[in-house]
Amino acid sequence: YVDAPILAIGKKKRDWIGVGGTFVNDRAGTEVKLRTSFFMLSGAFHKVLDKNSNHVLTLGVQGGTMTRRLETRFLMFEDELLDPSLNQSEDIGLFTQEEQNERTGENEGTADHPDISLGLMLTSKINDQTQLRVGAATNHLINLGNDYALVRNQDTTANRRPLTLKIHSTVDYKIDEKFSVHPTAFM
Repeated sequence: YVDAPILAIGKKKRDWIGVGGTFVNDRAGTEVKLRTSFFMLSGAFHKVLDKNSNHVLTLGVQGGTMTRRLETRFLMFEDELLDPSLNQSEDIGLFTQEEQNERTGENEGTADHPDISLGLMLTSKINDQTQLRVGAATNHLINLGNDYALVRNQDTTANRRPLTLKIHSTVDYKIDEKFSVHPTAFM
């Protein structure tokens, strides 16, 4: 994760724009592999609300792409070990290798899709020891249908990423130069 303020704006140059980025590459499994990767770019506008810069309102947006890849060629169930002519993968609703190739033009089941998130946060300095942050964010503003699916399903809404709303608050309380307390609530 990278984040940096890049441009001070406004009459007194107290407001600023920041940019950032995130890259995650998660691999799960040994024989049957599920890989989830995403690359997101972020931008935020920080608006100072008072002359002492004690209250700042931040509006942020994040956008990028997410890729999910499922490799099932080594997927085997007990019955298939006893009778290799069986193909249990099809019976439980997984795309066959041929269906995956037809859907994606690749050798593995792959789902690529864009993703956008939006957030708003208020940061307030209460005194020299205490700061309050309250915010809300929503994820998956672009909601695609079956393109997210790696398994067959007649109900295309079951394969959609749900729109999520997250609310958070944090109080930063500085006890002394070495210690501080940060009670946080998420919903």
